[in-house]
Amino acid sequence: MGKSYAARELVDAAVAGGAATLALILDDKAPAPQYAGTVRANVDDLRARPPAEGEDPTRIVFKGHTLRTGQVVTTEEIAKLALELAMLPHPPRVLVHIDELRRATSPSGREWRDGSTPRLFSEGGGIGVSATWTTQTPQRIPAEAFDQSETLGLFRLDGRAVRYLDDLLFLDRRLVATLPTLQLGEWALYRKGEPWDGRVYRF
Repeated sequence: MGKSYAARELVDAAVAGGAATLALILDDKAPAPQYAGTVRANVDDLRARPPAEGEDPTRIVFKGHTLRTGQVVTTEEIAKLALELAMLPHPPRVLVHIDELRRATSPSGREWRDGSTPRLFSEGGGIGVSATWTTQTPQRIPAEAFDQSETLGLFRLDGRAVRYLDDLLFLDRRLVATLPTLQLGEWALYRKGEPWDGRVYRF
């Protein structure tokens, strides 16, 4: 419904505007990279081959999952790297983007698979690390991820997904009615502690 497009725009705006000086992007949904930047197979590959001349040092795209190699970059690896970078004497302003946060959760979606990803959510803001993420199945994402997110862009949702978010976030009745009607490229903003502005945004 346009989530990946929105995420690319958000990452680009954060780096271009100086809110982040380094974006670490987990992008393994499609065979070809969906995000621009220096592509590396995994964190070890990045350590062995930092961005060279001509490569983008501000956006690192982890594209480890391929049909040929079967490698998978985990959210834990990227979260750990971001937390390590935050401890440097002169740390970069890091933005971590996880394209499909469900990869960080148990099959039931009730628990995290690792300890670094929830630390990224709970501690990141205090140490200069921001996180953005997408999911097609919000009901499989632990409640803490929503609790720690200040702003949500909501695309078309219906049924179980809307009920889950409504139970969790106490959504405005108008927003609950609007979400199932959104079309491709349409989305609404939810800001924690603020009433819904009634607007539907379009790309």
